[in-house]
Order: sequence, then C-alpha cells, then structure tokens
Amino acid sequence: MNQKPIIYQLFPRLFTNTCDHCVPNGTIKQNGSGKMNDISIPVLKKIKDLGVTHVWYTGVIRHANKTHYKDIPDCNPHIVKGKAGSPYAITDYYDIDPDIAVSVKNRMKEFENLIQRTHEAGMKVIIDFVPNHVARQYHSIAKPADVEDLGANDNTNHAFSPISITCLNSSSLQALILGKVMISIMKCRQKPLATIVFIHIHRQMTGMKLTN
Repeated sequence: MNQKPIIYQLFPRLFTNTCDHCVPNGTIKQNGSGKMNDISIPVLKKIKDLGVTHVWYTGVIRHANKTHYKDIPDCNPHIVKGKAGSPYAITDYYDIDPDIAVSVKNRMKEFENLIQRTHEAGMKVIIDFVPNHVARQYHSIAKPADVEDLGANDNTNHAFSPISITCLNSSSLQALILGKVMISIMKCRQKPLATIVFIHIHRQMTGMKLTN
C-alpha cells in the first residue's frame, strides 16, 4: 500500500528569519529575511521525523517587492503590497526571490542545493506555480532565449480587452493559459523550477501531481 502523502508547507522568508524585533512595514534591513541556505540537513531531518513526505516551498519564485538589487528590475513602489510584496505577484517565473538568497547572483544555485538537501533528507519537493498570478510589471531576466516573454505582444493601449476572452468559457481559458505556461517551462533549462510543480488556477484547483 502506498504511503499517504504528508505535506509540510514552508515559507523560507519567515521560516529561518532570526529577527525578533520586526518593525511594521519595515524594510528587509530592519526586519530581515529567512535564507534558503539556513534550511539545513539537520532542520530538514527534524521535519522528516514528523512523518513528512513532501516539503511545499512557498514564495520562492521572484515576485514584486520594494527592495533594490543590482541587475534586477525595480518594481513601481506604488503597486507593491507592503515592502516585501506578495509571493503571488510574480515578476519572473524562471527566477528565484533574491530576498531568500545569501548570494543574490547565485540564488538559483542556492535553490538547487535546497532541493538536493530536501531529497537527501528523504523528502520530495513541491513549489507553488501560479500561471495567472503575475505582477503589474512582469519581465523575465532568466528565461531561455527562445521563450517569448509573458505579455511581450500585449497591446499596452488597452488596460483590459474582453475580446480575447469572451469567445472562451472558463475551463477553455484555463487550459489555454496553463498549456502555454507549461510549454515554456518544459523548454526551460533550469529544471529545478519544473521538477515538481504545484499548480493553482484562479478559483479552481486543477490538481496536484507528486513525482520524484
């Protein structure tokens, strides 16, 4: 008989943050941020000892925030939630949140190492992937060269165009969005982002596939 999956949701930004004097609406310098590197083998083994089979890492994909980083596009501060932003306001589906990396330029490698440590601890990995939740200013700096950037051919003269969706019912639209995004992911050479995907569709969960 197959073991029943037991999933432990972990938000790296908070999980290993050692700041004990957080300031309301404070900056990352004031309030700190947990780091992927601090989710160590001993920590993961303690999670494993709880009977956990899968770790669900939430908020690892790069999303809108107000922190400035060299070589990463800044976000308009007037349309970002708080200082840290929302982990579901994605700015690059192929990148990792720099806030949770010790070395910003090596953030993808740190994420790959986290996946490896999780596997070594005897657990599988799930990450959030929400194909219809993007920030107002989406622009990928990490996508493969042959992948068209999301929204690259949008007509920016229109804030909203009902023509593109009125011909589709909701399930057809979801399938269209999901299909295009998944094709882009399969082309991606940064396989950890597509290793195990936990997919949400707005107002409807299409399902979860647990694989090696």
